[in-house]
Amino acid sequence: AGERADARRSGWLAAAAVGIPANHGQAEEVLALQSDLILTSQFSATMTANLLDRLGHPVQRLDFATSVADSAAQIRRVAALTGTADAGEKLILELETAITTQKQLLAPGLQDKAAVFFASNGFAYGSATLQDSFIASLGMRNIAADAGLNGPAQLPLELLIQAAPDYIFTDTRKLLDQQLAHPLLQHKALAALTGTRFIELPDALFQCAGPQLADAYLQLAAQLTDEH
Repeated sequence: AGERADARRSGWLAAAAVGIPANHGQAEEVLALQSDLILTSQFSATMTANLLDRLGHPVQRLDFATSVADSAAQIRRVAALTGTADAGEKLILELETAITTQKQLLAPGLQDKAAVFFASNGFAYGSATLQDSFIASLGMRNIAADAGLNGPAQLPLELLIQAAPDYIFTDTRKLLDQQLAHPLLQHKALAALTGTRFIELPDALFQCAGPQLADAYLQLAAQLTDEH
């Protein structure tokens, strides 16, 4: 039950997936479903994916999107695989239009600011991540990338304090408070960052390619508006 609750909190499409048979990445489970299409991420259940390939059930491996362009390409690929190309193009247009509109509104006030995504166990998101692309798209500097981080990696608290970013993006705080993996977000040293604004942007918005990325811009805009 605890695992299901975690999935509902972290998965953007969790509600839509209710009723769809789940699997645990085992070949026997996947074969029993007799699926016409098998999808997996690049590094998930690799042994199972390789076994399914050998058994004549090709697996489509999806990379991790690191930009809006990557997200659009992945939507287009899955749409082609499912015979829904027109719906895929409509989804891409809606995504790109929404993001462009929000960028035009947000960028003037955020230009040259410094920001960072700070997550469980002190992990931040450096270059080659969707979070870094989000920060850069608004004209801001990603202090995790400035510190040399590539992909998700731990950012020492000392470097975070020294950089004193204008914004720290975190997952929803009320959920973080329930998890032992997030003590750094309550560290007393962060109180010294009096010029830093904490913004809640759910991790689920950046977990994979999809239209939910536009919601990150909308949620940021809403919180900045509330600030004033």
